[in-house]
Amino acid sequence: MTSRARIIEAEDRELVPLNLVRAYDWFLSAVEANVAAVGGTLASRAEMLVLLWVSAGEHRANRLAQKLAVSRQAVHLLINQLVERNVLRVRPDPADKRAMIVEFAAEEIPHHDRIATLVRRLEGVLASRLGKKNVGTLRKVLAADWGDIPDLTPRHDGRAVARSKRPRSKPRLRRKT
Repeated sequence: MTSRARIIEAEDRELVPLNLVRAYDWFLSAVEANVAAVGGTLASRAEMLVLLWVSAGEHRANRLAQKLAVSRQAVHLLINQLVERNVLRVRPDPADKRAMIVEFAAEEIPHHDRIATLVRRLEGVLASRLGKKNVGTLRKVLAADWGDIPDLTPRHDGRAVARSKRPRSKPRLRRKT
């Protein structure tokens, strides 16, 4: 190979992560292309992802930032844009005075329902294309507990050992002693 960049080999195109990203992109593109058909509006994929996580029950900005793998500042910017458009509202968290709860604005609930209907319709399209059984299996596999993040750090003999490693939102800095 003359280039440092590795070209994905034919057999690597079947790798799970690559196909997950491809499926993720298909679904987001399908929602974007069809959101107007159900009377909805979305300004960006980032906003769509925030709304999907809020609809799934994630109501804290710091957790949304972790789920989206972006900074808290970026999530706050997205949330503020959605609040300005009356899509979301923010209220104090009664359990933690420093935190805020992010939720759909009351007038936005019908829009959220239309988007949920769109997602169900897209799943129906997948079922007609891939088969109901395959979509059911896909749903089960994706919803399964995949366990902790493995640590594949090589041992001294050069072989990897699969230990569990908890994901961290940001690297920890070591103090100089």
